Amino acid sequence: MNHRICHDLHVHLYGCLSASDLWKLAKSKPHDLKRVSFFEQEYSQQFQQHPQLLDLIRQDRFDSFQKLYHLTTPCTFSQFQAKFNLIIALCHLDSQQEVSQLVHQICSQHQHLKYVEYRMPLPLQLSKHTRQQLLLTICQTFQSFRHRFQAKLSVSLPRDHTAFELYLEVKQLMRIFPVIQDAVVSVDFCFVEEGLPPKDRQALYTHILKDNYLEPHHALAILDHVGEVFSDKSLESAIRWVHQSALFGTHRLGHALALGINPTLLLGTQSCESVAERLDHIRYELQFMADWKTWGISCDEVALQKEYDTLQNKPVTESILCPYDAARLERIQLLQNFVMNDLKKLGKCVESCITSNQMLNPYAAGKHHPILRFLKNEVPVVLGSDDPGLFKTSLQQEEHKLQKQFKLSVDSLDLIEHTAHQFRSEVISGRQAG
Repeated sequence: MNHRICHDLHVHLYGCLSASDLWKLAKSKPHDLKRVSFFEQEYSQQFQQHPQLLDLIRQDRFDSFQKLYHLTTPCTFSQFQAKFNLIIALCHLDSQQEVSQLVHQICSQHQHLKYVEYRMPLPLQLSKHTRQQLLLTICQTFQSFRHRFQAKLSVSLPRDHTAFELYLEVKQLMRIFPVIQDAVVSVDFCFVEEGLPPKDRQALYTHILKDNYLEPHHALAILDHVGEVFSDKSLESAIRWVHQSALFGTHRLGHALALGINPTLLLGTQSCESVAERLDHIRYELQFMADWKTWGISCDEVALQKEYDTLQNKPVTESILCPYDAARLERIQLLQNFVMNDLKKLGKCVESCITSNQMLNPYAAGKHHPILRFLKNEVPVVLGSDDPGLFKTSLQQEEHKLQKQFKLSVDSLDLIEHTAHQFRSEVISGRQAG
């Protein structure tokens, strides 16, 4: 089959490891019992079964090992993380030799592609020197593939206050090591998003954008996993998070499912969010109510202000329940359309990871995935494989799914590939011309 999509802009480096890759690693070295214990405890909590990882390895039970790792049925994000913890338990980021071998192995699997942006954290649990060696090793390995395809790195930062410290550390290393300057093209905010809204990172985004302007040859794009899961808030608030992330400076929005899912799927259910979240959303509605009028989005300023005044006297952690009825869902659909139009005007891009989204968000299952709606509304969209090792997929399989499950035409696939080329991090950050 002649594949048309050759840019993967959303893939986690160690999430590319297959069960076979991890099995070989597990069989070849001693194990960190503390990390193994953590994996087993978290797995037991999420799946109500104790995995006995070391016994599986000693007894050569590869089939059982695969089942521990692979995600083949829909699950929660916490269950996904429990599976990903197997990577954390078995991989030692403080071993330059191991990191080099694994990264080389991963890159070897992607030589048929043109361009890949891998995502990888620099854990604060490691010493500063070890983080430097980890980053250097990854970038040097990427460079060894430069004549076969372009391998670039997005450094995944935590969503809390420690992100600024790590960002400065990365920028310093980019100035010292040309190989890091060449390979590192963006920063990415991933992992759990609940309770960590984009507004908390607005100052950091502003700082990064200012640095990009002052040092364009070291510019970094901002990527954000947002609107992927939203069990802790209303769908309206999840849409707001996507919009605000874009407004604050994010260049590419990871998943952004809240923006495109069919709201009618929520009919008969109810939202649950904190008073603090609702107050944030009221402020958002008051900010945009004038713009919304032309989109037919109703907004009662007096009622909103009254609700705001009432909620200010309540504990910010108190929960607010509200049913999704037909009128509310119709208004949500109009809100989605407004935000999609604004993303288009702002020149933002959504990263869709079909298999991952279908597995982790029930409202994106099967043909309910919003990629067709994004395309219909002319929102720039690119395709990513996310964690292909866990999901038993690849960029080519994701493309095949677009053709078979969503009936995308060759022209649509070519548009996605063209968009990916335009939205490479070096381009959208201003480091390189398109």
